Formats: sequence, structure tokens, C-alpha cells
Amino acid sequence: MKNFFLIGVLNFENYNATIRCIESIIQQNFINFHLLILDNGSTNNSFTVLKKYIQNHSLKISLIKSKSNLGFMGGHNFILNYSKKNNLAFKFYFSLNSDTHIDQNFLKNLYLKVNQKSNYLMYGFKIFNQSTKQFTVAHQFNSFFVFIKNLKTLPGSNSLYYPSGCATLFKKNF
Repeated sequence: MKNFFLIGVLNFENYNATIRCIESIIQQNFINFHLLILDNGSTNNSFTVLKKYIQNHSLKISLIKSKSNLGFMGGHNFILNYSKKNNLAFKFYFSLNSDTHIDQNFLKNLYLKVNQKSNYLMYGFKIFNQSTKQFTVAHQFNSFFVFIKNLKTLPGSNSLYYPSGCATLFKKNF
């Protein structure tokens, strides 16, 4: 069966943050996804800890390792190349930073939105800071996501929303 989402998460020497991110993903009420975690060249025991952690879950979760830190884009390209070589079918690729947590309804709501507007090639998100209880420019905080259709200015600000590396959705086929 084709997964609707392939979720790519990079880990680099911070397995605690990655495990918190995984926990927010596995508690989703929408399960048509495959989670692919790349240990991006960690020199600590991250790969071993993550491997042991994901063995306890029955969802579609894979863990792979690169020999060196490939950086953000290199890591996500590694994941996409791996998915292609291993025939992981999906409709959308969702890159998610390992220090990011998503609400339990996030994937379900995102699925409903992109099914309505599937002509978009890329989706960006505004970020909610749990500490200040305010939305902010996307790259500053990695907490909670809300779907937005168009780029627009923040209320009371000249700043522009823009797609953030901490959470970006890409349509597989243009």
C-alpha cells in the first residue's frame, strides 16, 4: 500500500530530542505514513539508542545511518534516495526536524488540507511557541504547527511567513 506521507527526520547526536519527536509522530490519529529516521553521522551512541527504541513500536518506522554528517539537505536527499532504492511508495514527503513536536491531530488535518488543495507543490507552516503562546516567524521556534495556505505577514509585524526547514511538506510528483 502506498503511504500518504513519508516523514523524514534527521538525528545528529541528540537521540533524546529525536525520541520526543518520534513520540509525537507515533501518537498521531492518522497512520498512513512511514517514518524514516536518518542518524546523520552521529559519533555518540545515538544509532544504538534509537534502534532499541523503535524496536518497541509496530508502526512503519525505519532507521538508517550515514557514515558522516551530510547536513540538512544532504541528509534529506539521503532519505529520499534510500526510499527510492527500497521502493517506499508515498505521495508527500514531510521533512521534520528532530527537535520538533507535532499535535496528535496534525497529520490528519494536514491530510485533509492537502487532499483539498493537492495542486500545491510545497507546503510551509507557521510555528507556535509554547512558551510565549504566540505565532512567530517559522525558523525561530520548533513546537506546534498550523497549516497555512499562503505566505502572509505576521499580525502586528512586517515579517513574512516562509517555509521553514523545521517542517516542510513536498509533493512527490509535480
